[in-house]
Amino acid sequence: MRIPQTVYETFEPGVYPATVASIEPVSGQFGDQLKIKFDLDGAGDHTLTVWTSLAFSAKSKLGQLAKAAFGGRDWPADYVLDTDHLMGRRLRLLLSTEERPDGSTYNKVSQFLAMQAGPGAAPAQPRPAAPAPKPAPFD
Repeated sequence: MRIPQTVYETFEPGVYPATVASIEPVSGQFGDQLKIKFDLDGAGDHTLTVWTSLAFSAKSKLGQLAKAAFGGRDWPADYVLDTDHLMGRRLRLLLSTEERPDGSTYNKVSQFLAMQAGPGAAPAQPRPAAPAPKPAPFD
């Protein structure tokens, strides 16, 4: 069996428009998490993967991601997150670069940002090739 080497690309620090491409539950060293893959808009076939805990609140990483994906809007107090509501949503990722002890670098999402509104801003819906996002109850 031949197994090709996996090569990870580190992107320059900055803000990148992205689309939520996939969300899958995973269990591992840090317990139950979500593995969320983003397609980076305008970056060819480049993707970025983020792991987050299942904690969903206004202050959690997942909550910050959801708020940005929902256009910066808050959700109702009784809203229960359905990850299908995040699929196909567009947002911006503020990437930073971190260094590992071995000297290699990797990207970290420092902040999840809503898409900008106004003239010249990217549209707030997914790219034409992507399916339309499933509306959240408060959309």
